[in-house]
Amino acid sequence: MDLNLSGEKGMDGIQLHKEGKGKRIDGARAAEQILKINPDAIIWGYTAWSDTEWAEKLRKAGAKRIVKRLVPFKEFAEMVADFVKK
Repeated sequence: MDLNLSGEKGMDGIQLHKEGKGKRIDGARAAEQILKINPDAIIWGYTAWSDTEWAEKLRKAGAKRIVKRLVPFKEFAEMVADFVKK
């Protein structure tokens, strides 16, 4: 799980985050919101959590590709650039 916790009220803030109702959003919620605006958007995840339930949540939210953070960022950026060129 990608924990982007803010200064919300202690344990209440953690519970809000778990329920997807916190002030900050994770990649899966961001993907859902982006796809509501543009259903044709192509979303990639770049995450250390690529082999977890969270990555599956991101896929279900609409991410087309999940890239492990073991891939250096420069290489990831090149992958994106190559994709955009096509």
